[in-house]
Amino acid sequence: MLQPIDPGLPLRGLARERLTLPLLRRLLALLDQLLTLLRALLNPLRRRRPLAQARRRARS
Repeated sequence: MLQPIDPGLPLRGLARERLTLPLLRRLLALLDQLLTLLRALLNPLRRRRPLAQARRRARS
C-alpha cells in the first residue's frame, strides 16, 4: 500500500519549473510581439475597407 518516497521528486519539479517558466514567459512575450505586429498590419486594411464600401455606395 505505501510506496517509497522519491527524494529527488521535489528537485525534479523545481528543475522543470526553472526550465518551463522562463520558456513560457519568452513564448508569451513573442506572442505579444506577433499580435502587435499583426494589429499594425491589419489596421490600414480596416481603414481602407470602409472607404471602399463608401465608394461602392456612391456609385450605386
